[in-house]
Parts: sequence; structure tokens; C-alpha cells
Amino acid sequence: YGTAMNFVNAVKEGKASAKEKNDLCNNLAYSMSGSQTSLADLNYQESKDYAEKMIADFESKDVFVMIMERMNESLVVMCERMGWDCYSGALSFKNTVERQNKQAGTVKCNDEECKKGIKSVNEVDWMLYEYYKEKLDAIIKTIPDFETKLKKLVDNMEKSAANAQKYPVNCFERVNPDRPEFEAIH
Repeated sequence: YGTAMNFVNAVKEGKASAKEKNDLCNNLAYSMSGSQTSLADLNYQESKDYAEKMIADFESKDVFVMIMERMNESLVVMCERMGWDCYSGALSFKNTVERQNKQAGTVKCNDEECKKGIKSVNEVDWMLYEYYKEKLDAIIKTIPDFETKLKKLVDNMEKSAANAQKYPVNCFERVNPDRPEFEAIH
């Protein structure tokens, strides 16, 4: 398609394949819902209704959604909810590297029309994101000493990153003789 707007136009004109739409439009909602049809074709009201239904379902199951650009804060919440000691150094964290798109000029939206177009074929995901971003803020307010815990978590991540490995040690243990060796599948 060459540009983001060309892709949006192909979606709206029915020229994009179902796989392309499912991979690039409302991917979170599509993956989590188990839907077999593309959610890119929903109009605004249908998207809103779909998002509200998904949120109600997630809330009934006490699903916690982590926010990628606020991963450290999300990890503190996860540690608190799971009762994990993420602050003393008992857990190790793998050092992460920020990924950058090497061909950003072909996919970036540099104007409001493009951003609006991308959002229009991703309304369900956008609504889920907005809801869970606000929910993260609300949960953070309920955690005593959150800022102190966040600082300890970040400090621990920085200290452990050099020694961390991709998978926890227990992933390497052979617990099921019918499954292939860890190294063979990774």
C-alpha cells in the first residue's frame, strides 16, 4: 500500500484482505475476542458497542491490561496484584531495547487526516486503550507508596538487566517427557 492512508483507503473501499485487516486493524480486540470477522468494518456505534461488551466481559473476569508505554507502572500494579516481591531484587528483569521502525517514513502518519483515518479503522482498540489507560491511573491511586515502589522496581530492573536471560530458569526444566527440549523449540 505504500502509506498508511493508502491502507486505510483500501480497508474502507473493501480492497484490503481480511488477514491484512485483522493484522493491522483492531488487532488487540480481534485477538482477544476470538472473532472470526474483521472488526475494521464496524462503524463508530458498532465499535463502541463492541468495545463496551469486551470491557464488561474483561471486567467480569478481573482482567488487568498493561499499557505498553507505561510498562513500569503497569508492572508495579501487576506485582502488587500478584503478591510478587519486585522491589528487593528477588526477581530479575531482562533488559529491554526500544524498537524503532527503520522505515518509519512509509508508515508514520504525519498529519491529522492520516491519524483520523488510522483511528477510524481501529476504533475498538482505541476505546479499549482509553478505558484501560484511565483504569491504570485509578488503580495506581489505590496503591500505597506507589512512587517509592516504582523507583525501587526501576532500580531493580537496571541492576538485574545485565544478568537477566530471556526466559526464567524454570522454563528450562523438563517437566513433561512428551514435550521437546526447551532449546529445540526456542
